[in-house]
Amino acid sequence: MTVSPLPRVSERPTTFTVVDLNNENQLLASATIQGSDGQIRSGYVIYDDGRYRPLNPSGSIRGALTARAFNDQGAVVGLKFVGPNRDRAHAIVWRDGTTRDLNDFMAPDPSGATWELIDAWDINERGQIVGIGRLGDVTNARGFIATPVPEPGGWALLLAGLGVLGWKARRAGPARS
Repeated sequence: MTVSPLPRVSERPTTFTVVDLNNENQLLASATIQGSDGQIRSGYVIYDDGRYRPLNPSGSIRGALTARAFNDQGAVVGLKFVGPNRDRAHAIVWRDGTTRDLNDFMAPDPSGATWELIDAWDINERGQIVGIGRLGDVTNARGFIATPVPEPGGWALLLAGLGVLGWKARRAGPARS
């Protein structure tokens, strides 16, 4: 094993705790940074190519979310406190400056029971997410694996694209040597 120091950056973090590292050599970290205005800001950032990218779209790193892990596409999972008193946690996915509650993507369960996804712990390159949640009105949390399902519009576009490719190949005729 070799140990290397973290790369230097232009901003000076007062604390920088790495949460995860992906195959693109990006770091997901909890950071407390003193800005050029002297203000101290805390939150989660992605460190990439010598820069911090805050998970908050406003550019501030302050936020009420906890980041757990991220994949090579930069999708971050974790939890966010919700409700009027911020007394409940929901599993989230963050991507391209937008935080989404995983509970908003839930398909109806055939048994009629509903999941409340509380926390997301990891995400793989296929977008599958593991975490903990509650099934039905049970108070004990249990593990889940969430697998993304393509939307019907996505399938229609894929089939249309394949149809166009088939038409072009047929029109071009057999390949000549």
